[in-house]
Amino acid sequence: MIGLKLKPYDVLFLGQGTPFNIGGVVSSLFPPSPHTIAGAVTAKVISLANDPKIIKSFLGPFLFNETERKFYFPKPANIYKKKKEKGTDKIYLLNPVNNSFNLFKPEYTNKPEQVKTLSIYKGDEEIEDFFGFISEDGLKKWLNNQIIDRDDLKTTDKIFEYENRVGIKQDLTTHTVLQEDGIYRVSFVRLKSEWSIVCWFDFKDSSMRETLFNIFFEKPQVLKLGGEMKVVRYEIIKDFQLNKLIKRPEVKKGDLVKLLFLTPGVYNKSVPEIKGLEIHSIVSSGYSSISLFSINQNIFMLKKKAFPLGTVVFGKVTNVEELKKLWLNPSDGEQNVFIGSNLIIYGKM
Repeated sequence: MIGLKLKPYDVLFLGQGTPFNIGGVVSSLFPPSPHTIAGAVTAKVISLANDPKIIKSFLGPFLFNETERKFYFPKPANIYKKKKEKGTDKIYLLNPVNNSFNLFKPEYTNKPEQVKTLSIYKGDEEIEDFFGFISEDGLKKWLNNQIIDRDDLKTTDKIFEYENRVGIKQDLTTHTVLQEDGIYRVSFVRLKSEWSIVCWFDFKDSSMRETLFNIFFEKPQVLKLGGEMKVVRYEIIKDFQLNKLIKRPEVKKGDLVKLLFLTPGVYNKSVPEIKGLEIHSIVSSGYSSISLFSINQNIFMLKKKAFPLGTVVFGKVTNVEELKKLWLNPSDGEQNVFIGSNLIIYGKM
């Protein structure tokens, strides 16, 4: 696989797959969806490859802190902080409950039938979810049920800032202005200087692989990423094997495990059927909406709901071999499932 470290020249706008009205305000998504970066990579080689689905596999995107020389991944959704507290001086973990309480019984709530119980925090503190990222060290601790330090977590204000600008409606095929009154406000993302976006990918056609890889060594080393025709520069990084950074645990039938989605989880049902796992509980910040617009693939607006990155699924192993297949095995983009989605790792509870 070839790896890219992406650094925006300016701000970025990454669509969230939701409609907005002219005259309104639209906010950028962060980080980019895997299929968004895969589309930018494909656009760079499409004239030579002549195949809009030339990418075989895609890993990422993740974040890299240049100062710390560490990778960062989506924070597991069951990690909470104290309510209205700016930092993460102390964190709290939500876990599945195995009993009923005087206040409520899980079976009497409006949880989906396929989910056996809820995940809660038992304590006196008022806590809340937050969007953030966890370091490679912190992720190992989470997978191995060890104590996570506050330095293992980064809230979004440490990574990027929103910057408001004005945009105007464009024709997506020609990038020309459509109407004089098509003005709207945009909250762009400005990545802080010590951060980069990293990803890895491989091509399907082995006979062309070296030729296609060489394109990325040519100058200028830039990609068009996201909306508003924004450009990012990149540098080539060495082949990266996430398996060496994060070891897959040995599990057996009947073990309790926790799955983490490192990229959006795209399924055809609101509660997925995950092969090899009996689902006990899910912790998520809700559903996110993702969309795909690709002239080369003749897709003009494919939309799906997805579990957001960081979603945690607790369950019991029913088939070890099927569970192993989930490990770092993202979607290849076929059957209208977005490439790079469903990137899963897991740990024993």
